[in-house]
Amino acid sequence: MFCQDDDEYSARGDGNCDDSYLIHLNCPEFNYDDGDCDSSGSGGSGSGGTGSGGSGPCDDPGDIEDCNDECYPGGWVGDDYCEDGAWGGPDFNCSEFDWDDGDCDSSGSGSGSGSGSGDPGECVDTDDGATDITGDSCTDYEDFPSWCGEYDDDDFDSMAMCCICGGGSTGSGSGSGSGSGSGSDECVFDSYFFDSLLTSTIMESTESRSSDWDVSCDIFGGESGDLAFKWSPSYTRDYEIVAEGSGFDVVIAVFDADCSTELECEDTSGSGGTESLTRRFYAGSTYYIVVTGYYFSSEGMVSLTISPAI
Repeated sequence: MFCQDDDEYSARGDGNCDDSYLIHLNCPEFNYDDGDCDSSGSGGSGSGGTGSGGSGPCDDPGDIEDCNDECYPGGWVGDDYCEDGAWGGPDFNCSEFDWDDGDCDSSGSGSGSGSGSGDPGECVDTDDGATDITGDSCTDYEDFPSWCGEYDDDDFDSMAMCCICGGGSTGSGSGSGSGSGSGSDECVFDSYFFDSLLTSTIMESTESRSSDWDVSCDIFGGESGDLAFKWSPSYTRDYEIVAEGSGFDVVIAVFDADCSTELECEDTSGSGGTESLTRRFYAGSTYYIVVTGYYFSSEGMVSLTISPAI
């Protein structure tokens, strides 16, 4: 891979070894990213031990193998959301990761007593003939869990109806009891965003979706359906987020991993215009990208693209 730098934005000497296809500084010309990369090819040293020529089984820095030996950002462990692989995504719900560092409860939360009967049984899809905007039912999602939450419409909610997406029904039971306990608060989001989707355009509708995020740059009291994407970038650099609403005014907001700290909110164009937001995102950190309408019930199709800023 040839060495490349960006005249407008340079990541040299920022504490991260930039040796990817996005920006490559690991060469003598740039002093091996001003020392961030080890010119000898060794893995480097740090607390807990020393490397010996590789970054481990995962290609992207900051990624780790989950319970199923699949690579995902390590920052998702203990982020107040239970990653249990329910829809085919990351699975940290095992003893190796202390059940997602406590985000998943291996034994159930709270305490109490009661009696009841019922066998949960196997999960059953509850779409009952409903299909998404492309005409697919839950059955078509079985081999493509990445579609979960991507093509829902008025009568089809894959996250609630499809077992592969974490929905469906596991049977019924009856009983009564009481108890108390505490668990971690979970962020409400619609889908994961992966680096492999960078520069790609995501088309999704905000119609009939709930308003779960309190953004600062919509009209006061503007409770419109929103779309939220969870993302942990592999590389520290500036990224541009572009969103466009089909006939309605959209706003873009970026929230921190705690789900409540808004880092930035952008609304400058009118109805049907294109909104863009550019800011620095840090490798391994978790962010929530939220797109919603400016006015009350401003909803419709949205196109979203996230790309490295030029």
